[in-house]
Amino acid sequence: MRASRAILLGAILSGIVAFPQVAVAEVTDKEPTLVTTWVWALVGGSLGLVGWRWRWWAGAVLVLLPAAYFTGLHFELTDPYVGPDIVREAGRGYVLWSYSAAAVFIGLQVAGVWHVVRGQPHVAS
Repeated sequence: MRASRAILLGAILSGIVAFPQVAVAEVTDKEPTLVTTWVWALVGGSLGLVGWRWRWWAGAVLVLLPAAYFTGLHFELTDPYVGPDIVREAGRGYVLWSYSAAAVFIGLQVAGVWHVVRGQPHVAS
């Protein structure tokens, strides 16, 4: 019984010691997936558009969180240390699709602001 306990303890300690050698740090593990980015673009953009059409201040508030997300994503993609590694690991398609999602988000916000600027009556009125 003691021998099996010692073997089990030795195996656990060996696993703990060897675990850091197995872990490989990659850049794309820490980056959001394209699905996540597109969800931010479509849901955040749609909520912002509805907010702009309802009340101008609602659109201004609802645009803040997705805009912060896309700003952070842009800073990561253009970082001189992280950006090239993202392109190397995920490919140029990741960068292009990420910026495409950001463009869709911006387009939805521009449509909402255009609605406010034209001065049409609010949907809730």
